[in-house]
Amino acid sequence: MIIDAHNHVDWFGYTPEKLIENMNQHHIDMTWLLTWEASIDEFDKDEYLKIFKPGQIGMPFTSVADAVSKYPDRFISGYCPDPRKPDALDRLRAAVDYYGVKVCGELKFRMMYDNIDVLRLYQLCGQYKLPVVVHL
Repeated sequence: MIIDAHNHVDWFGYTPEKLIENMNQHHIDMTWLLTWEASIDEFDKDEYLKIFKPGQIGMPFTSVADAVSKYPDRFISGYCPDPRKPDALDRLRAAVDYYGVKVCGELKFRMMYDNIDVLRLYQLCGQYKLPVVVHL
């Protein structure tokens, strides 16, 4: 089995259907679909507005959840809240408990990765046995 361990839906126009088509072309059985909770002040707005879905900043969990609900045999859901937000751990718990999230990702924030907030996130991921995808 071949698993793509880092992908996004609605990135460069890749709808769930286009992702499935691409996966089939390259004999990929399953794909981890990851979120990216991007803060507008943490990326080059002009560059990223070209590649996000129109009207969208970052990769929201709603896009992942929709794609996984359409193709549960092809997509594995990932979610990573911004660990600096006060409700981050509650949001991750809810994503795992209610939506079956299997991966914490993508962790991509302008912060030190031994920050106390992210250490708490790692501990929760350990409790849920979630792999963490860090994008540097």
